[in-house]
Amino acid sequence: MTDRVVGFVRRTTPYLGLVGGLLFFAYWFVRAREVALPTGVGALLDVGTVVLLGTAVLGYQLAQGLEPGAWVGWAGVAAVLEGLVSSPPTVCLGLVLLGVSIARCGVHPRVPGIIMSVSALALFLSYFMSAGFGRGYAEVGLLAKGVMGLALIGVVASLADLLVIERGAAQHAKA
Repeated sequence: MTDRVVGFVRRTTPYLGLVGGLLFFAYWFVRAREVALPTGVGALLDVGTVVLLGTAVLGYQLAQGLEPGAWVGWAGVAAVLEGLVSSPPTVCLGLVLLGVSIARCGVHPRVPGIIMSVSALALFLSYFMSAGFGRGYAEVGLLAKGVMGLALIGVVASLADLLVIERGAAQHAKA
């Protein structure tokens, strides 16, 4: 039973990461501007983001296991999961740590880890550049909007890149 669950998580992690990353993009913008969504839609966005992104980061970290430097990723996963339910800056720091771990451990390709770390750090900085984060009436500056948008695209791109690379490696291994 446990082997099937682990196998399922490993097979689906890249897909969960891509969809979870896209949901995180929407989640971040909704939370940054306190957009009032209908109750069901808001709850679905929150739960979907937590479950899909949380499972993906956990899946990537499980693949790294106990490799040297993987402890940084475990701290990142814990920060991402905690931050999704309570603190946006903690999500950013968790993604930075997970990206560093991905880049260092060598289990996954380095480039997506670097992209994830740099993008999450930029997202963290944009959080503090926008003094009105989480307030619907506050006007976020153009620079902060631009940095936030590019950083979110970078996070999603790193997750998509992991999907493409992992699928390519799996197809190459079959041939």
